Amino acid sequence: MALVQLTGGNFQGADGQVLDSGYLTLNLSHDEQDPATGTQIAAGLPVKIILDNVGSVAGIQKVWATDVLLPAGAYYIVEAFRADGTTAWDAPQFQTVPSGSSLNTGTWIPSNPVPQPPAPTITLQTNGVNNSVQNLENLVAGTNITLTNTAGATTITAAATGASFAQNSGAMLIGPFLELPYFFTNSYLPVGTATNQVRVTRMYLPFSMAVSKCTFTVNSGGVGSGTHFSFGFYSFAGNKIVDSGVQTVNANQVFTLSFGPTTLAAGVYYYAQTGDSTTPNLWGVPAVNIASAIPLQLNTNSVWFGTAANSSSVGVLPATLGVLTADATPNGGIVLAQWE
Repeated sequence: MALVQLTGGNFQGADGQVLDSGYLTLNLSHDEQDPATGTQIAAGLPVKIILDNVGSVAGIQKVWATDVLLPAGAYYIVEAFRADGTTAWDAPQFQTVPSGSSLNTGTWIPSNPVPQPPAPTITLQTNGVNNSVQNLENLVAGTNITLTNTAGATTITAAATGASFAQNSGAMLIGPFLELPYFFTNSYLPVGTATNQVRVTRMYLPFSMAVSKCTFTVNSGGVGSGTHFSFGFYSFAGNKIVDSGVQTVNANQVFTLSFGPTTLAAGVYYYAQTGDSTTPNLWGVPAVNIASAIPLQLNTNSVWFGTAANSSSVGVLPATLGVLTADATPNGGIVLAQWE
């Protein structure tokens, strides 16, 4: 039980006279419970503490320790009386009784208003292990984490990022990243149905990827043609994000264009292809291998396959696509340029 014996005191009245054979009353601030025994302790029932001829606690008299009771924050309202029962103090005192076998009430410091319980403490840990220094926690900003201190309050902001596959991780993308309900047979095809035409295919890239090279294959019609081709990615709003640069074709071979590394975040894009000739054939998916129902269905509400209003010039892609026109039937194919 959380009972503490009271001793000492040498209490006096407000007039400075020793409370010879007087007494104290200790009234608990509110109803409490001793968690060790489950005992319910009612407030409003004062405990009478008898004093001896020098105003100290007489004999063995005990009260509940306040620091272990629940709810926390309990205290005693202490009043003093003379032997004849008259009030000895002008105002009550508010005192707590800490746990222990005994308490010398002479150590009480006059307290009014109500004493506050000790401030709650925290334990500083790192990965579940207590820090050796418990009075200092140093927060350090890092990648995607910023710290802001305003009027003594620190705000920690962590920016969410998706997984990024950089070029040196071996990531590769061939043509547009298509999620289509059909299988195709790859072959060779013109880059468009008209010169300087910019053909587009909508695509969804499910991850972030850095690209700096574009590789494509010319199978026929390239020898001595002097034609120009380029490929790129546009935002869903139609603004150019990645441009492979222009390749002049004079042979039937594999060509690789290099450009400054650009990161494509996960999202929806338009894959674009263009050239100033329809003669050379490039590796890709010809229109005849795309089931006729698919462009009709996908293009019903928006453009998935089609052409841009803004044309290219000598193989140079335009800065923006402009208005897109959907294919009504399979009309032109998709060049499978390799991005890495």
